[in-house]
Amino acid sequence: MTADGQTGAGGATRPRVRVAIDRLVLRGVAAGERDALVAALQAGLLRDLAAGGSEQLGAGRSLAALPAATLRVPPRAGATALGAAAGRHIARALRAGGPQGGAP
Repeated sequence: MTADGQTGAGGATRPRVRVAIDRLVLRGVAAGERDALVAALQAGLLRDLAAGGSEQLGAGRSLAALPAATLRVPPRAGATALGAAAGRHIARALRAGGPQGGAP
């Protein structure tokens, strides 16, 4: 998934961001809901990074892994809400520099 560099406020170009998720563990998600979850995750991640904060990523960043996270969504919210929550979690971790919030 990529987000092409766009012109932001003041004419500055936001950095191009490429996110590769090699493995996504989905326990407790019905097989029929996985595609919807992944689509919502991608949309949420793109939206959150495009909305601001991608400048904080710097010249380059690579995270080998993020720790498992407990994502809170309302009961019966469905795969779309869970995917969007996962996208927000990943975007926050990228901006913070990884699981500990340090530099890459």
